[in-house]
Amino acid sequence: MALKKIFFSYSRADGSDFALRLALDLKKQGFNVWIDQQDIRAGSEWDLEIEKALETCDCLLFIETEKSVISNNVLDEVYYALDQDKKVIPVIVHDSKTPFRLQRLQHVDFTKDYNTGLAQLTRELKGGEVSGFFQPGERKLPQKKAGSFLAKPSSLILVIAFFVIAIAAVVMYSVKSKEIVNDGSREMVNTNDTTAGEERFVDVDSQKPEKNETRNAEEAGKGTVKSGTGNKAKEKSTVRLNETFTGNWQLVEVEPKAVSHRGYLKIDELDEQKVKIKSYVQFYYPKTNDTAFLSIFNGFAGCTSCVLKEEVKITAEDIAVAAQQYKILKEERAGIGKQGDTIMNKGSNTSIRASVTLHLVNSTTAVIKIQRDTPAELSAGITLDPFVYSFRFAKVD
Repeated sequence: MALKKIFFSYSRADGSDFALRLALDLKKQGFNVWIDQQDIRAGSEWDLEIEKALETCDCLLFIETEKSVISNNVLDEVYYALDQDKKVIPVIVHDSKTPFRLQRLQHVDFTKDYNTGLAQLTRELKGGEVSGFFQPGERKLPQKKAGSFLAKPSSLILVIAFFVIAIAAVVMYSVKSKEIVNDGSREMVNTNDTTAGEERFVDVDSQKPEKNETRNAEEAGKGTVKSGTGNKAKEKSTVRLNETFTGNWQLVEVEPKAVSHRGYLKIDELDEQKVKIKSYVQFYYPKTNDTAFLSIFNGFAGCTSCVLKEEVKITAEDIAVAAQQYKILKEERAGIGKQGDTIMNKGSNTSIRASVTLHLVNSTTAVIKIQRDTPAELSAGITLDPFVYSFRFAKVD
């Protein structure tokens, strides 16, 4: 069964002619191909049409050229498809630096011979499932026959070695735990935390002193302070935060109000103290009557290993704002549109610097705030004023 819709993602700067040629060749063979050059009618909302096509496609062909690998617009489309678990097939047109997230995907090579590449791509697409291509996050491993692993002496030795290492790890963990309990005054430092310089732990119960802490304070005047209680409480509170907030979150509201929005937040527990945070937000600015205006806001942020707190700064991986210009046809032009039709003239995407903070409101609500304190110069003579954008997420599992 053939794929229902194939989306073309490419850079107009150096991939337009190739993309159109490939799209026409695939259409001749009966594939349902979507490419903006042919499938967006004059006067349509350009970005909304692209978003709609992305939502409904089953497979994305990434036309890899020198310009597409550095285009924020193109990579936004590709990364969105990956995040939605859609098939992504890099089509290599020019030798270029493949983006890191796409290096694990198998590709079709058109650099040597167009017809050979077309035949390979067609053969794979007609199979329904793109055999020979990795799905996002998938890793192909050789198949092994049942029972063959333990049948080999070397494998048996590996199993025994594994159990020996596991027992040794348990013993070392027990010894280490006793050392931590006996040395309560030792400070735990997260060397990989992207929020270096901030407070390392937050005790959610710190506003209500425990009896032991009150007694310690009273005994301090007598020179008999007991150490360790505070650190234990911090460790427990961190564990409670991890248990409460790890999981998947869905974007439900954006401030300021937007035409449309989408996004996600994912918090994965690495161990009792550390988590991995990954987030993506996007919204469309309300369209104005100006011929140059803001159109889309995109933000990727997270941390690879950090301590979860009620308020934690995370790394802004890429914050970008798209601006657009358009013009209205004063007279009918063949192949373009009628008089009065609105056509796109120019669009661009600019990466900017901003700070990102995650706020854990309660067990079902989290808020990401993206802030910039100085103006940012964008294309088309547009200046983005200082801003604080708020993104509210709801827990989904």
